[in-house]
Amino acid sequence: MMVRSLQTALELLDCKYADPRVRGLAVSWLDQSMSDEDVAQYLMQLVQTVKYEPHLDCPLAIFLIRRALLNRKVRVMDNLVLLYKP
Repeated sequence: MMVRSLQTALELLDCKYADPRVRGLAVSWLDQSMSDEDVAQYLMQLVQTVKYEPHLDCPLAIFLIRRALLNRKVRVMDNLVLLYKP
């Protein structure tokens, strides 16, 4: 499978694209092309796109959690708390 650009993958995670297959493909592209440093750089944007997912058990959330568990630079839980703090 050809990996598209990072920008294309991020665009496919926008609320305009609700099809879970499209969103799953975009996450697959991110997983193949993003280094841990890239994930850390785009973390807030990625965390914000989770709100467009119909369920929290989705490829994007799993991707973020897996990357957070594998690398301390990717601190998803801190960003989730800040994002959803009332």
